[in-house]
Amino acid sequence: MVKYFAIIILILFVFKQANSESAKNLTPVQICETVFGPDGYDYEQILPFCCEMHEVNFRDTSLGQMLPYDTKRNYKLLTEEDSMAVVALSLTYGEDFEDFYIFLKKLDFWHIDAIRTLSRLEYVKYTLYELSHLTPDSARKQIAEAGYTNFDKFVNRNKLLLASDKDIEEYFLENKSKFQQIADYIENNGFAKSIESLNDSNKDEKVVQMLDELLIDSIVSSEEGFFTGFMIGGILDNTAGYFYQPDSSKVPKMSKGLYILIYPLGGGWYMYKTT
Repeated sequence: MVKYFAIIILILFVFKQANSESAKNLTPVQICETVFGPDGYDYEQILPFCCEMHEVNFRDTSLGQMLPYDTKRNYKLLTEEDSMAVVALSLTYGEDFEDFYIFLKKLDFWHIDAIRTLSRLEYVKYTLYELSHLTPDSARKQIAEAGYTNFDKFVNRNKLLLASDKDIEEYFLENKSKFQQIADYIENNGFAKSIESLNDSNKDEKVVQMLDELLIDSIVSSEEGFFTGFMIGGILDNTAGYFYQPDSSKVPKMSKGLYILIYPLGGGWYMYKTT
């Protein structure tokens, strides 16, 4: 009996080692496809979570199997370094969508460390819903009382904030020349010298006029590195927008605690999201 028991233990050990070796060959995107795919996977073969996500263990149902059956998934590798990678996951189901950013850490193989998305958007959605049920005069009065003088910009800016990453990217590309015009104006007039001068650019009448045309709330500075930021909007520290920095050495890196998305748009321009 002891002999047979030892053989069984040896077989299980070899099986576990084989599965571990198989997992080592999976790329960050393949790990995400396994976890968020519709087919599920065997938790005895691979435990793909660590760190912040180390307690995630559904056993009978994977994260992917919890999604609606008609969900469309799109995966995009945003960055990969020796021990860290970020994968963008776009989920679409009917007219609904969500954009997530999956942070992975390299241990024995790639593990999912954290999942991020732009938070607190429910407040923005609720505000637009409430405004849509008011008379035009009442809606404009309510926005004015909140300190916003341009009603149309307020509504359309928040619709852009709620848009998918794909649509936010397309909006920039359609208006790239106008964004570049503002960036050049800020640079040529000395506003891009420091954080303080960037903040002062929001008092410049021409800058304000151009920002209104592009549905941008304000010019902002970076919390890491240095760039000229064009913030669409957000709630507290959960913001989204674009920034301009042709010097790649001054572009901040993505992290699960600050810049959860930095996506190059070409010509020194980037789309960003924070948390």
